[in-house]
Amino acid sequence: METRHGKQDGRDDAALRLLTIPTYEGSGMVVHPSVYFSPDGWNGYCYWMAMTPYPLGDSTKENPSILCSVDGSTWAVPTGLTNPIDAYPGGIAYNSDPYLTVDSTGLMWCWWRTAFRSIGPEVIAHRTSTDGVTWSTMAVEWNYDYAVTGYRLISPSVIPQKDGTWVMYAVDILATPYKVVRSTRATNDTWSALQTVAIMGGASAAQPWHIDVHKVGDEWQMLVTDSSERGGDLWAAVSHDGLNFAAGSKFVARGTGWNSAYYKSCFVPATQEG
Repeated sequence: METRHGKQDGRDDAALRLLTIPTYEGSGMVVHPSVYFSPDGWNGYCYWMAMTPYPLGDSTKENPSILCSVDGSTWAVPTGLTNPIDAYPGGIAYNSDPYLTVDSTGLMWCWWRTAFRSIGPEVIAHRTSTDGVTWSTMAVEWNYDYAVTGYRLISPSVIPQKDGTWVMYAVDILATPYKVVRSTRATNDTWSALQTVAIMGGASAAQPWHIDVHKVGDEWQMLVTDSSERGGDLWAAVSHDGLNFAAGSKFVARGTGWNSAYYKSCFVPATQEG
């Protein structure tokens, strides 16, 4: 896994740095990172990560796993936890795209997607934990057949609000061009119909592939990987209403060597979500 530290617009931008990420099957090959940060720490660690191993494209190992870190650079499995927190579903199914967050009560949530190749069923589910070690049974929030519903969702960011409601952003890949969509869950656990999210500026000409979204104060912040399943550039976009995002220049442009394309990436807000 690679990480980039620095600021936008070329200010104090440091080099990419390779991290050693422990995986339950021993490969250290990781995709789909999602990092939760608390400056005061959560159960003894400031940084928590959900990710999926993906050794040489083996989707049977692509299962949500949890790590923790004091400094964001050195990562370890929490003492007492055996990864993954949800195992390979078997058959033609696979897991992907975890998103990690902590709600206003201090409960940690790990969301992810289970898909089925060449047929319609899709699942977005979660498990919760009070300590990052012991996790609840899986609960399914979205269970749908994309051949019937007319949408197919990947890369969900599912964000808790202080009033007990939730907001989910995802990428709809059923038809091209792909698009970012949004749904909200009321306190009665009912999800709203999907709304299409507009991304203006430089990223408007790019096709979204994976996203990472956080709410920072009154501002929604989104990191978009463009192009397709092969990955591409990274764009940063912001919104004040949650539906209309403005993106400037590329946040991180692809290179010509090992970094010729970026896949699903994540960022850590300097302040907690609101």
